[in-house]
Amino acid sequence: MATAFSDDGSKTIQRSIDVLEKTNRTSFREIDVVYEIEKTCSFITDRGFKKVALQFPDELLTDAPAIVSKLEKNTTAKLFILGDTSYGSCCVDEVAAEHLEADSIVHYGRACLSPSRRLPVMYVFGQKPVDVHQCAASFRVLYPDKYTHVIILCDVIYSYVVEELQQLLHSEYENLVVSMIYSGQNEATDPCGTDGFHSGGACCHVEFPDEAFNGEETDVSLVTGALRATHLLKSEWQNKASSTSLIHRNDTLAITQSHSAASFLATRSWQGLEQKLGETSVSKAVEGRKGIAIAYEGEDTS
Repeated sequence: MATAFSDDGSKTIQRSIDVLEKTNRTSFREIDVVYEIEKTCSFITDRGFKKVALQFPDELLTDAPAIVSKLEKNTTAKLFILGDTSYGSCCVDEVAAEHLEADSIVHYGRACLSPSRRLPVMYVFGQKPVDVHQCAASFRVLYPDKYTHVIILCDVIYSYVVEELQQLLHSEYENLVVSMIYSGQNEATDPCGTDGFHSGGACCHVEFPDEAFNGEETDVSLVTGALRATHLLKSEWQNKASSTSLIHRNDTLAITQSHSAASFLATRSWQGLEQKLGETSVSKAVEGRKGIAIAYEGEDTS
């Protein structure tokens, strides 16, 4: 049987993928709160968007029709549902949105908050119900010492109750720190909002320049997060001037020689395959051997 090194991709297209559905679809009256319908409508109408792509992960597609229905009643924009993203569902699929000529994207569900480059993006993480008072009571049992240093972190779907939880506990725990998630829209051209926070939902810490960078063009290192000059500082090239100076070549002390590769090839006795045109006798073509290398036909294998 012949082995196929490539195919037409039909197996991939016909392959079925099981979709994990939510056990309970969000009720129609809870859609407004869970998916921030009012805030989404303001995002669309205030900026005058005409075509909006709504990107859903597989597990939230069951709520997509209800969300679209509510958005269509409160906006005049044409809405598209992106249910098959080019990458992971956490990534904003700007490629698919641009194929639809969309001018903005609303991303639902978990998000990696990678900055968008071409289209404005609004993130809607969703909300899950939680009893804040019960959560505060459990916290008091878990941390009876009121002077304990504690940092509260939460998933994005519970971020809407963090501020209320802080109000319940802050008066009792003076060393309590609560992580806040500031979610808004990513304007694609400005990675940080004017309030100093990433508009996608993460805090943006910007270091103030010190005296070493006065008058110099700088940027922020993605490795260290610190400011750095985009070119060598004057003090640096002055200190290193001697190592970059041009000096006259001393052939008697040089370890390598100029054109070393060409010189080496010139000294070799074998100069490569030679054509020897007119020097080879003409012979009749004969049929070659058949079979594989370890056992040609007609070859003694004993």
